[in-house]
Amino acid sequence: MEKSSRHLQEEVDEVTVIMQENLNRVEERSEKLSDLDKRSEILRTHSVRFSKTARKVKVEKQKENRKMKLLLAGGVLLAVLVLIIIIAVVCSHSSKSVDGGAKTTIAPSVNASEG
Repeated sequence: MEKSSRHLQEEVDEVTVIMQENLNRVEERSEKLSDLDKRSEILRTHSVRFSKTARKVKVEKQKENRKMKLLLAGGVLLAVLVLIIIIAVVCSHSSKSVDGGAKTTIAPSVNASEG
């Protein structure tokens, strides 16, 4: 009987050690899960901040893009206007020189024999 009770006590001790190890592992896992939860909350906070910043940057870049397009369109419009003015001035000068030579009047010639 003493052997069986000693055997039972050994088994109980063995189970107690196993249970203690399991409890230690559960506590470690709990700490790791708590740490992971804290890190995930920090990551979520950072991602929200990143999203807000990304939206602001996107809006600013869109404004810059619109501004650049307007400046480019204004530059092209200015270049076209300058080109039109140059063409108008050149055409005006060339038509004056052609018209200037054609404005002389020719007097009728008088024939001595006719008159």
